[in-house]
Amino acid sequence: KKSSKLKKSSKMRLRIKKERIFFALTLLRIVLAFITGYLIVNERKNISVIFFIATALISFFDSLTAKRLIGKSLLKSILDFFADKFLVNIAAIALALKGLLPVWAMLIFLIRDLLALIIGFILFYRDYRREFKPTALGKISLFFQIIALMPAIMGNVDMVLVWIAIVMTIASGIESLFNSEFRIVRRKTDLDGFKMLRL
Repeated sequence: KKSSKLKKSSKMRLRIKKERIFFALTLLRIVLAFITGYLIVNERKNISVIFFIATALISFFDSLTAKRLIGKSLLKSILDFFADKFLVNIAAIALALKGLLPVWAMLIFLIRDLLALIIGFILFYRDYRREFKPTALGKISLFFQIIALMPAIMGNVDMVLVWIAIVMTIASGIESLFNSEFRIVRRKTDLDGFKMLRL
């Protein structure tokens, strides 16, 4: 019995360590998004491109490995949502301020994500047990947003890529009105520990 309890406790400690690492990566992505925006505003093109690509790659590998190593986490899915949106929107705002990206394109990116946030807050108000699960169209639009912003960061905006990103963003925004990316979770989640009564 003691050996089984020790094994369970060691597994639990290992899981907690893994969760801390992945939560730290998510917070790092948020910090890097702000740093990237700062570099764009200060016209540090080469460094800002490196930071932008590095943050996008961290996001890709984080989402790819997190589910395998720590399983599903409601809290992490929400933080990942903010980390991805911060990267795209902060970069878009910085580029629009420098005149490297049309303001209307930046506004479409912001409005689509603001729409997702409003829907998410309404759904969380009704039932907090929800996780962010992007649709296939949402993932595609995020991919094209990142691809469209990279040439703009380097100072040579490609309007063909921008228009593709705009079309995909609008399409994913329309889809989110009928098929929300914030899905309800029936199982016990890690946000249950944050309930005020339990505290």
